[in-house]
Amino acid sequence: MNATFDNTSESQASGFTGQNSMAASFVVASNFVASGARAAIEGGNPQIDAGGAVSVKASDTSGLNSDSTISLVAETTSDNEFSDDNAMALGGISVRNVLEGGTVAEVLNADITGDSIEISAENSAKLEASVDAEASAAGGSTLGAGTQLAVNAVIASNTVLGGALAQGVNSELTANTGDVSVTADNSLELAATNANQVSSGDQGVGVMLAFNTLGYESQNILFQALDA
Repeated sequence: MNATFDNTSESQASGFTGQNSMAASFVVASNFVASGARAAIEGGNPQIDAGGAVSVKASDTSGLNSDSTISLVAETTSDNEFSDDNAMALGGISVRNVLEGGTVAEVLNADITGDSIEISAENSAKLEASVDAEASAAGGSTLGAGTQLAVNAVIASNTVLGGALAQGVNSELTANTGDVSVTADNSLELAATNANQVSSGDQGVGVMLAFNTLGYESQNILFQALDA
């Protein structure tokens, strides 16, 4: 899954005196991917003679790429150096990404005979996320009492969950010529980049909160409140 969000807000004001410019925006983005695979032989203790190789395989590969951008620009231009001109850029962005995947390969309550027996579960999940935020307030007169204020907040939460299970339960597995192989492979990757740039000719405030979790459920109270 590829998710791209780009929000740009610009405000410009120019004149002789008393110019006001404001750019404001708040963005909430949420991306969820859930996938899984299961392969099984199961029954009430059946007797199975395959007469060849037996393979029970489950494989799942999932990915999420998220790119989010917010840009706020407020500018004023005045020809009067004593003018009280104001420029304000106010914004925030909240992004949540969740990627879940898992596989199960199993033999349950079955007796199997074959040349070789393989039970294999493979899971691969990769999350790449970036947040790029910018707020800029500029302008005003040389001697005036105007205000240039830039405020921007970033909240980013990224969670990757996954597992792989391979098993034989209440079963008898017999390999005539080869091996009995039971393997599970779980690969989870998370790459996150967050940037928040605030610039102002007077006052600037930037806030960033980032939560990255790999392999277990995130307990982010901020996003739990949003879900409610």
